[in-house]
Amino acid sequence: FEPGSVANSKKATDTVSSYDNIVLFKQPVSITNNKIVFYEHTANSSASTTWANKANDTNRRGACGSNIKGEVKKIELEAINFPQFFKGKIDEHALNPFVILKCDIEGEEYNILPDMVKLGLFRYIDIFHIEWHEEWKNGAIMSKEEIIEEAVKQNPYIVIDNNWNALGY
Repeated sequence: FEPGSVANSKKATDTVSSYDNIVLFKQPVSITNNKIVFYEHTANSSASTTWANKANDTNRRGACGSNIKGEVKKIELEAINFPQFFKGKIDEHALNPFVILKCDIEGEEYNILPDMVKLGLFRYIDIFHIEWHEEWKNGAIMSKEEIIEEAVKQNPYIVIDNNWNALGY
């Protein structure tokens, strides 16, 4: 799942086309299948988000959470309801799958993961890598700690990499 300029880049297209088992969804993930606002830094396409708090962060880090000053454009994109998408994939592949979930979703984890908790989906996840974006979590339904606690309740054997960072992977 990679919306915006990054998904439409030659590098992304070339990378995805070199593998038979990867599908690139050029949509943001959320808890709806409707259109949502996606914010993207015009000079640094990797600085993007669905969270207005991050998009408007110009003081501490620069525009859109980047350390590069610039403009942030708003794009309306059709989102994918990730909890429902995930549930559908689990139902489709119900023969004891081994699931690794890696999330770098720029604050949207505070919407998506509580829904996954509510649906009991962590019981299907074996390894969970998460890059938390706590600096933009204002108004979150659940804290990082509460999400982790509930994930472990659903699956005591889950391996959680709480300090994962996509830039270092």
